[in-house]
Amino acid sequence: MNTNAEQKTYHITAIESSKGGVGKTTSTAMIAQILAISGQRVLIVDMDFQRNCTDMMSKNIEQVPEVSMRDLVLKDLTLEEVEKTIIPSKLENLDIVPTCEDIESLHYDLYDEVNHNENANAIMCFRNNLLQIAGTKYDHIVIDCSPAITTLSSALGIACDTILCPIEADNFGYQSVVKIVNMAAEIETYYELHEKKKAYVFMTKVKSRTNRAKDMFAGYAEMLNDMFLPTPIRMSEVLAKSSTDFVPLMLSPNKRNECVNDYMDLLKAIDYLDGRQFIKVRKFQNGTNSKKKTNKKSTKKGANKT
Repeated sequence: MNTNAEQKTYHITAIESSKGGVGKTTSTAMIAQILAISGQRVLIVDMDFQRNCTDMMSKNIEQVPEVSMRDLVLKDLTLEEVEKTIIPSKLENLDIVPTCEDIESLHYDLYDEVNHNENANAIMCFRNNLLQIAGTKYDHIVIDCSPAITTLSSALGIACDTILCPIEADNFGYQSVVKIVNMAAEIETYYELHEKKKAYVFMTKVKSRTNRAKDMFAGYAEMLNDMFLPTPIRMSEVLAKSSTDFVPLMLSPNKRNECVNDYMDLLKAIDYLDGRQFIKVRKFQNGTNSKKKTNKKSTKKGANKT
């Protein structure tokens, strides 16, 4: 374990739900983009077999890392080897560990390693590898998780310090939340992890003006208390198109869309964005920066002197 990483502030966040189609990948991409634009160093780890996050965010989708994500999960790697699993993204301050081609069999391999080969430490490899770069190289590591609850899910749960669970406005979402929360509690107990994991739930694809959405929102807020974030992500055609076209929304003309503001509010609610960083993202949305303003002021002063 990297002692330097423990002395710095960092977050390893799993975007996780046992239900598909709730916006895990979209949320991973949006959260990572906003954090990177705020000036923080961000790494996406794409653990979803659909590899949509890899296709959307990679600077070169044909680029294959020197060391596979499979090794990141199954083996104890050196710092140099961990860094070789990473490729650049389309945004500054943002990198990605792309998914491997045989990710669908990865959870079976991890299960075999832990249970059949009696290598209990194998499930800790992913966590230990990420801790080598958490805090020293990246402020945030954001994991796009597969919807299946498997041994691989346990490895992801061990590695992260925070779980964000997106849900839609239906009763099926609550079942997913219960599964994720129970899994996190079991992991903390079984593996004797000293840190308490934070878990938050937020609603996606919300049609805010409908009575159903308002009733579901109120119901979840009452059931989940502090776990439920009062920051719904509104339904957005722009956001859906961004995901379909594999174009990062923050690099498109639609970066001022209301859904971006929703994700910014979410990140502020969990203390991932402070006031200065929030303003920096807002300036990026508006296409302004401090240098331009400084130049304008100095020009005006020069004109007044003349």
